[in-house]
Amino acid sequence: MRWNPADGSKLNRAAGILMVGDSGAGKTTAGGKLAMEAALDEAIVFDSTGKQDDHHWQSDPALGDRVDVVTLGADRHLRGLLDPWRNAPPELRSDAATDFLTALLPRLAPAVWETELQQAVAAVREHEARPTNSHVLRALRARGGDEAIALVEHLETYATNGLAQLGFAPLDGSVRAIGDRQITCMVTENLPVPARGVSRSEYEPLERQGAALTKLIALLGMGVMSRFPDRQKFMCFDEARLLLDDPAGRRMIDSAQRLGRSKQVVPVIATQYAADVGLERGSVGALFGAVWAFRAVDEADARQQCELLGIDPEPDTLQTQVGLDDGQATVRDHRGQIETIQVTLPASFRRRVETNPLKRAAQRQAVATDAR
Repeated sequence: MRWNPADGSKLNRAAGILMVGDSGAGKTTAGGKLAMEAALDEAIVFDSTGKQDDHHWQSDPALGDRVDVVTLGADRHLRGLLDPWRNAPPELRSDAATDFLTALLPRLAPAVWETELQQAVAAVREHEARPTNSHVLRALRARGGDEAIALVEHLETYATNGLAQLGFAPLDGSVRAIGDRQITCMVTENLPVPARGVSRSEYEPLERQGAALTKLIALLGMGVMSRFPDRQKFMCFDEARLLLDDPAGRRMIDSAQRLGRSKQVVPVIATQYAADVGLERGSVGALFGAVWAFRAVDEADARQQCELLGIDPEPDTLQTQVGLDDGQATVRDHRGQIETIQVTLPASFRRRVETNPLKRAAQRQAVATDAR
């Protein structure tokens, strides 16, 4: 198998790469390898991670001032950075704004609040040349009426405080610049995302915010990618389950695939459990042109991996998937070829993408010993 991440664009197929596998099996290392190779080949890279230590390749001195690392948090200097009106493709902006603002409503909010919100979003879409979610708040207040005022007063508490302010750009659109360097890394360690297996209807308020902001990060990445139509682009995202668990997230991935074919974007989406994807093989093929299945968590997970790969879950195949070594993966490429591969890296390169903290410490010790 000859692997080329740009094959999706070249073959006019879904450009995305889906990576699944157990913790420590090699997903992040493989993604880091692909991203760093793309960066060294002058591609634009957008990398979103919940663990900055796992994506430490961006600190390599060879990359220097080509990297912009943004640690998301309740920081007024970052207010509006994720506002979907600024970042989303035009066809997704109003839906993404509605999805985000709805996530801020109380679980038992009056039904009329959603109606008021949808009408305010529609008004902003129709009448504002450079809309923001702050314009939606202004439109709600202008509507008057007890319910609209109660709704806007509720949302205004989020607009300038806490993590939710990331989704509210000021009316004048003044927001921290992003995407003006070759490599953009969004560190999301501070976002409170729900645990795996928790139903969306059972999310706590902060978890709803975290899940909604995660989707806005994906939209920001798409916005950055769209600015460079003539350059190869690489987008890494390691919270696939939060994008694939509802229609809004799947529409974002579908839109990213269209960017992949027409504007040379390679989206790399990773998650631990194959069941997190929640799609049949046909749907997976429409969203992801390639699947990398690293070591499965257990036999049930291996069966789900086989479904994603489009292969029969024979006993030997299940045993193979559960027993893969670190860095090994069964890959279905953009041409439909299926092989088990080993991701290998030179020692100097592995130091840049190694995610195991014990192995990183041993590498640093070895380098220090060699230097004596």
